[in-house]
Amino acid sequence: MVLVRGERHMYLERHPQPHELALVVEVADSILQRDRSIKKRLYARAGV
Repeated sequence: MVLVRGERHMYLERHPQPHELALVVEVADSILQRDRSIKKRLYARAGV
């Protein structure tokens, strides 16, 4: 789930950029180690 800043119509033709994100919540049944290593780097690289 992602909560973004601004109005819904702003994102009809594009995805929000990292600076437009207010909250990102990921609920997954996965391995915590993977989240703290691989996903951590992926999110950091994306500026999230």
